[in-house]
Amino acid sequence: MIACAQAQRFIPLLHDDELDNPLRRDIQDHVVTCTECTRALAFLDRSQELLQLTIDEQMEDVEFSDFWAGVENKLLNQQPTRQWRVRRQLWWDAWRPLWSWRAPVWGVVTAVLLMGVAVLLWQRLSTPIPVVVVHNPEAAFVMNNDQAQIESLYASDTVSVWNEPIHDSTVIWVSDDGEGEAP
Repeated sequence: MIACAQAQRFIPLLHDDELDNPLRRDIQDHVVTCTECTRALAFLDRSQELLQLTIDEQMEDVEFSDFWAGVENKLLNQQPTRQWRVRRQLWWDAWRPLWSWRAPVWGVVTAVLLMGVAVLLWQRLSTPIPVVVVHNPEAAFVMNNDQAQIESLYASDTVSVWNEPIHDSTVIWVSDDGEGEAP
């Protein structure tokens, strides 16, 4: 059996039907035997009845005949909100605490970014660009298309192909020793 002090904590939950079945049965059994808990539950029931009666009386006095017409007028007269203004304000509010950083912090951030850009540009400019001089226009067409062309093969030649899709590389071995092994 549940003690009265413990049951009184659960009486509002019992009134609102928020208890699980085993606990609800225990609290209901206690309320049946305890007059103080029975009064507390009856007080909650009566309070809810009085509140519902008061709300119902007040609702009878309210005139709702023009309510939806007023809502429609408000919606028609409302200026459309500019989405970009709302987003800008949200962005401004989110980043505003960071703008209060002192000038040295922003100076360091700017210096690091500029150094990163300088390193990237230096690497790009320092990488030599291969210059290919081609006297045969057909060979230039083949080089621009990343294609390989084998002029001729003999019956004793061995061809091996290896393809690595991760690095997009293909290697072709042509050997004329007749043993068929890759170099």
